Amino acid sequence: MVRNNISSTENLRLDAQELLAVPTVADRLGDYAVRLSSVTDRLVHTEIDSRGFLELEDERTDQIPLVLRHLGQRAAIHANNSGMNSEQVKSLSLILGSGKASVAEKKTKMYFSDSQSHDKLPTFDDVSGLAVTGSNFWLPEPNTIVYGRPYISMNVDAAPRSRLSPVVALHELTHVVQKESRPLGKVENLRRNKIRRELEAYHVAAQIILGMKDAGRQRELLEHTSKDELEKALNIEGVRLDSQSDSDPFDPNNRVVKSMVDNGLGITTEIGKIIRGISTK
Repeated sequence: MVRNNISSTENLRLDAQELLAVPTVADRLGDYAVRLSSVTDRLVHTEIDSRGFLELEDERTDQIPLVLRHLGQRAAIHANNSGMNSEQVKSLSLILGSGKASVAEKKTKMYFSDSQSHDKLPTFDDVSGLAVTGSNFWLPEPNTIVYGRPYISMNVDAAPRSRLSPVVALHELTHVVQKESRPLGKVENLRRNKIRRELEAYHVAAQIILGMKDAGRQRELLEHTSKDELEKALNIEGVRLDSQSDSDPFDPNNRVVKSMVDNGLGITTEIGKIIRGISTK
């Protein structure tokens, strides 16, 4: 089983890199192609120990843990492994300076280790749950969030023909890029930022799909990604483009949120609750 999972992870990495290398896809993605290629290279297959924790050898590495799970199976990153990865520390250094970033890194790791706090990834209760990106976070100040090490979990039971979707994986890796480039956040922006991050990740997925269409290769996507998932990405991107009214392309302004509600695009259960809550205010 472990060998099969390692092989699936390697095949997924190769499939993702192949998509990013298609010239029309790379053209549409622009800078995203470079950043996603980097994080794809850093994916590492990760098993779950007998207690349900990710088996990580070195929490300081820039590697991105990838867990492959079945329906109903849970996994969690242990508190001791929840500190920021090296890419997050680099980004924090640009924001705070190397001295303050070093202190913040140590305090974050100390918080998680001392509290033994950890979050469980959502359980995949049905095959419609494809993948999630997780990380623990800490509020060192009343309105500041510090994100810990990001990791990805994919549902192997949702893989068409037993082949994991690189489109879905690259969507989730976009969330890794987000948490690595912006490891700090504000509590008051938390709900809208969740929508913002999803809009950006679905934009990436849509550009991959459209890039493959430009190359006349869109049918290849059905070999590993369901038609419903491809259509959802394009629909969400279409709503964003039609409803965006600001210079910020991923700003979840009220017009975007209302359009998502009107079109039934909740994305996930959590995001669905958020956008419905915002739209009724």
